[in-house]
Amino acid sequence: MKTENSKVLATAISQELTLAESLVESGDLNLAFHHLERAHVLGQASTYQHTCIHWRMFKLAVRQRSPREIWGTDRSAYRSLDQNAFRHLSNRQHGRS
Repeated sequence: MKTENSKVLATAISQELTLAESLVESGDLNLAFHHLERAHVLGQASTYQHTCIHWRMFKLAVRQRSPREIWGTDRSAYRSLDQNAFRHLSNRQHGRS
């Protein structure tokens, strides 16, 4: 069941990223950012996906010349890396059992 859910989630993320990319190419940057935000929510369980989506959001914010979005995505990307690394480390067992 878990693998089926993972496949569905990966497909949904991929669809959002594809939509975002096509919207960037057509020049609709605001709607593209909306789809990146949706992919961002879906990809939070994966450090890799989450970080890659933050990178795409950052690049789009730079293209839009939006200081608020640049600052927000930059800070969020670092925070997500820290939180995911901490979650990964906290799931390990420490000490003797």
